[in-house]
Amino acid sequence: FPDQPKDLEADLIAFAVRMNRNCICNRDGKFLRKLIQTEGERYPELFAEWREQGPGRTWPAIAARFARLAHAGFLDIEDPDVAARQFLALANAELQTTFMLGGTPTDDEVLQSATHGVRTFLRAFGKRQPAA
Repeated sequence: FPDQPKDLEADLIAFAVRMNRNCICNRDGKFLRKLIQTEGERYPELFAEWREQGPGRTWPAIAARFARLAHAGFLDIEDPDVAARQFLALANAELQTTFMLGGTPTDDEVLQSATHGVRTFLRAFGKRQPAA
């Protein structure tokens, strides 16, 4: 998403949809998550490698974008790392039940989850307009 968005909500929703489709809903990603969840305790080096190459790269990149958006006045964030983790959790929260039941979310469900997550995120971290 851009550093100077014209519509921050729309840009964040589009990013969340892409992220969920490419990472969370992707067939290979789904199987990798199952493998990590199942075997991560037995093979801690496998879990460590996944954490370093997956979330260990994603979270800081998103945090850096949020820090720039906060610096530009679009967000009100004290800790960009926390905000990035919360954004990711909110963006796919509604998809988790579908995954737990063995399903794959539809495109509409992915969009709905992203929209609800982004709106909740912006209620918490969106820059407030002064009261008139």
